[in-house]
Amino acid sequence: QVSWRNLVAGGLSAVGLLLLVLAFAALDYAVALAAVPVGVLAALLAFTPEIPSPQRLLWLMVGGAMALSLVVEIIVLDGDIGRMNTVFKFYLQVWTLLSVAAAVSLAWVRERAQGWQPEPRQLWWAVMAALILGGALFLPYGIRARATDRMSSQVGPTLDGMAFMEHAAIFDGAPERGSQEISLAGDYAAIRWIQDTVQGSPVILEGRGYREYLWGSRVSIYTGLPAVLGWRWHQVQQYAALPETVVSWRQDDVSDCYNTTDASRALSILARYDVRYVYVGAYERAYYDPAGLAKFDDLADQGLLRVVYNAQGVMIYEVVADLSAYARHPSHNSSADRVYGLEE
Repeated sequence: QVSWRNLVAGGLSAVGLLLLVLAFAALDYAVALAAVPVGVLAALLAFTPEIPSPQRLLWLMVGGAMALSLVVEIIVLDGDIGRMNTVFKFYLQVWTLLSVAAAVSLAWVRERAQGWQPEPRQLWWAVMAALILGGALFLPYGIRARATDRMSSQVGPTLDGMAFMEHAAIFDGAPERGSQEISLAGDYAAIRWIQDTVQGSPVILEGRGYREYLWGSRVSIYTGLPAVLGWRWHQVQQYAALPETVVSWRQDDVSDCYNTTDASRALSILARYDVRYVYVGAYERAYYDPAGLAKFDDLADQGLLRVVYNAQGVMIYEVVADLSAYARHPSHNSSADRVYGLEE
């Protein structure tokens, strides 16, 4: 029975809901425009006393999905790059809940539509067909977008995840020297040589630039060999119990080993990390001091290193001398020493 009290209560509820949505939108939570109304409606339906239990569960799933999508707008873990991990992990649950609810709802509505008049039933089927077709478009268009998003258009269909390197180039380099073109063909040949030649799991030293999502750590990625420093941000995340400086010290050590003209200091770093191979390619030349890189040739002339690979602008040096005498060289304290108080 309709009464003024019910109308006033309903009107106030609608106004309150509108104000809540506008407040979230003003705080730049655009998802609230859909999540709040749908979530409130789902909650009201879920807690209607006479609703059957299966439908109650369905509306709880919808309401839970809306709540999760709104929560990740407000609560975010510190250190998460652009909320990526928070949204990624929780939106998996959101889409799972919504997909299950949608599938069950579709079956229920289809069953009830059998008793509708022909015109409404045909309209419902047309709307459903349009929605399903629209969703299905992602498959061909998504595949096409991924297939054409390539670093090199010269590579045809292949299962070789390294094939692009033979034709591709990137632009990167130390800020003080500016960005420069770096061909990846030399790295392709050198990495293939490492895969075919190097035995065991020796430690490699390779350059690590300032940009997280480009070409750093490519040798360890494509060979599986341990490096002095892998992808810096993952190391920070995985060693979250330690200060972030533990990882940044390693990055400093990598830069120092390439840049320094002090051979003893470079050998000390190589000894501390038990480095077997030093990799110098176009990427390292774009980031590090040429005078510092030249010392590796001097060390090879002295018999401490030897050149085991030299082709297409890439040189790989193997440590052949016993560097234990340099392991605690007074000019260099490793990151481990700094953490555990072992400075000399």
